[in-house]
Amino acid sequence: MDSNAGGTGAQSKSVVDGIIKAATGVITNPVEFFRTMPKTGGFGDPLVFAVVIGVVIGVLQVVINLVMFHTMGLSAMPFGNSHVREATLGRRS
Repeated sequence: MDSNAGGTGAQSKSVVDGIIKAATGVITNPVEFFRTMPKTGGFGDPLVFAVVIGVVIGVLQVVINLVMFHTMGLSAMPFGNSHVREATLGRRS
């Protein structure tokens, strides 16, 4: 068995733990998080953080929209279903 295989898993866990710790810090105490944040280091880690958070938010938005659409139908859409009704059935008086 290759000794690097174990290191890669530990490194992945470390990255995930770092992202969770950073997100928790930003949400719970942003002033302290940004005050103690290193001022040097490059763009790689912040870019990975931004992409991961964006993907998580996107997935959550899709799930929320699916649940809302399933439970409320077209009324969960931003303008309700009046424009759909008018387009399919004509304007009601």
